[in-house]
Amino acid sequence: MGTLQVGRQLIRAIPVAFVRPQEVTPDSPLRSIGLLGYEFLRRFRVTFDYARERVVLVPERSSAPDPWIYPGFEIDRSDPAGAATVGRVDSGSPAARAGLRRGDPVLSVDGRPTKRTELWQLRLRLRGPEGSFVTVQVGRPGHIRTVRLRRVRML
Repeated sequence: MGTLQVGRQLIRAIPVAFVRPQEVTPDSPLRSIGLLGYEFLRRFRVTFDYARERVVLVPERSSAPDPWIYPGFEIDRSDPAGAATVGRVDSGSPAARAGLRRGDPVLSVDGRPTKRTELWQLRLRLRGPEGSFVTVQVGRPGHIRTVRLRRVRML
């Protein structure tokens, strides 16, 4: 495949493989070449044209928040007690500049406690219009702090 343009981002020389399900075994390199997940694909009407060995992506208009506009970190529930924690932190992002680290407990998002809130709802709260802010309260042993993070386009 030649190039793929997503918004302002242009990706060149994309490797694409059309394979039969039986060709993808647990030890096959085809399992980890690369995946386009729901957060990306939900923005398009996707057509698989097997005869021409191509994928056609037609942008869809959506009222859902753009998944690429956020403060540069994901909320996770990797804590054994099920508490919300900072997951991935994107380098150079507002979250990274504010000093958030993987594993930091997230106590609230925009003043609303994270306890007993579904993970998908917490992740949705991080998204919003480009340039807007989200307030996140994080706690480390002996230190709780509140940071105000700008939502920026990460792709």
